Amino acid sequence: MKKQPRIVATLTSYLAALALALVALPGLAQKPAGTLPDRPAGSLANRPARVPAEKKAVPEAPIASPKEILGVWHLHSKSQQLDGAKLEEEAKWEFTPGGKLLSETFNKIINEQTRIEDSYEIKDGKILAKIAGKYKRVRGNDKEMVLEGAFGFFYLTR
Repeated sequence: MKKQPRIVATLTSYLAALALALVALPGLAQKPAGTLPDRPAGSLANRPARVPAEKKAVPEAPIASPKEILGVWHLHSKSQQLDGAKLEEEAKWEFTPGGKLLSETFNKIINEQTRIEDSYEIKDGKILAKIAGKYKRVRGNDKEMVLEGAFGFFYLTR
C-alpha cells in the first residue's frame, strides 16, 4: 500500500472533523440543506431592511451663459447636504473663456500644491467638466454660488 503524503492525510482528517462538527450543531440537522438556523430576536439579520429617506428636491439656478461663471472662484467649504455641516476647504477654481477649468489646491496626502487643468462646457444650465464631473448650480449670483456635484455641495465665492 502506497503511503499518503502527510499534507493529504492532515487535510482529509480536518475535513472529516469539520463535517462531524457541522452535523453536531443544534438546529442545522433539522433544517433542509442550504438553509441557516434561526437568528436570535435581536440579531441584525432579523431587522427589516433600512429604506433610504426620500431625497429632498434641491432648487436649481441654471447657468444661462458661461459668462456668469467666468473668472476665479474660491472654494471655501463643502458639505454632504445643502446647508448641512460644512467641511472647510481651500481651493481655487478658474473658469476661462476658452472652456478650461483650472483647479488649484493643497493636497494633504502628498503635502504639495496641485493644479489640474480640465475642460468644461455649459449644457442644459449645468457645468459639465471632463475630469471633475457634472455640477448644477443650486443658488448663486456674481459674488457667490453653491454647486451640487456627485460628492455633495460646494460653496464658492469670488
